[in-house]
Amino acid sequence: NDIDNIIKIIKSAKDAKEAKIKLMGAYSLSEIQAQAILSMQLSRLTNLEKQKLVDEKASLNESIKGLRKILESENLRLDIIKSELADLSKKYGDPRKSKIEITMDDSMRDIKTKDLIKKEPTIVIFTKNQYIKRVSVEEYRSQGRGGRGKKGMTIREEDFIIDLFVCSTHDTILVFTSKGRVYSLNCFEIPLQTRTARGKPIINVIPLQSGENISSMIPINNFNTNEMLIMTTKNGIVKKTPLKLFSKFKSTGVRAQKIRPDDELVSVKRLSNEIEDIFMATKLGYAIRFDESELRELGRTSMGVKGADLREGDEVIDSLLVSDDEIILTLTKNGYG
Repeated sequence: NDIDNIIKIIKSAKDAKEAKIKLMGAYSLSEIQAQAILSMQLSRLTNLEKQKLVDEKASLNESIKGLRKILESENLRLDIIKSELADLSKKYGDPRKSKIEITMDDSMRDIKTKDLIKKEPTIVIFTKNQYIKRVSVEEYRSQGRGGRGKKGMTIREEDFIIDLFVCSTHDTILVFTSKGRVYSLNCFEIPLQTRTARGKPIINVIPLQSGENISSMIPINNFNTNEMLIMTTKNGIVKKTPLKLFSKFKSTGVRAQKIRPDDELVSVKRLSNEIEDIFMATKLGYAIRFDESELRELGRTSMGVKGADLREGDEVIDSLLVSDDEIILTLTKNGYG
């Protein structure tokens, strides 16, 4: 409605830049709006073209109102998305033409879970109440002689750590129970936890039978050796069995030693040096030592032979593999040593 004045401003300007500045100042226009006026053809100034501009403005205003409603309403936005997705499905939806299949060549079939686990040293901790966990060695740092150390595990008041060893994540751990059974466990299957965590009940890791308790755990990295396992029971029965006999068996466990109903397996030691002796200690403070060569090799399910004659009320509490130049430190329940 003010076309004549706009033309007058444009004609009075010495160049396009000045005309743009004058239009912006006279009508509070943006630079883009002023440039659009300067770029407009004279043919669009006819009454018919003017009406088209008015109609276009009205249409744009309606579009702006609609877009603002969409921005203000989440439900409206979701409805639009659903509608557009439905339209796309109708337009392009058709049965899948390509078939996805999992194919495995010979090299892929040989891949085991163990191959996907990083081989690194780790610490395994086991408690009297049958809790177990695995901790990264990076949780600890080297300390001097006077260092206080770090807390290795959160335990209940009546619980305490009975076994701790360092092994590789790729090692196989042989878990022996009081009833003479043995279970095979990959080290990486033990839950990896923080330094202060309590651990997991061992029953959640291996399928123990009723009344079974863990007697010994031995990490193995190679079964193809001439090493032996020395097993000792509470009643003084001892057995020597080749390690290679335990290389493969079911996950439900197998019998490692035949145990009488009134007896229990209390210790399993790995014999790698044939010059070592077997040292057995009893509850009443007695001990016996003999050369391991006195024992003959026995099968996996055999009972063993008598290693010590026990006094009435006495029982074997542990056994060791020792040599002549070693010193044995004994500790009593009340702290005497």
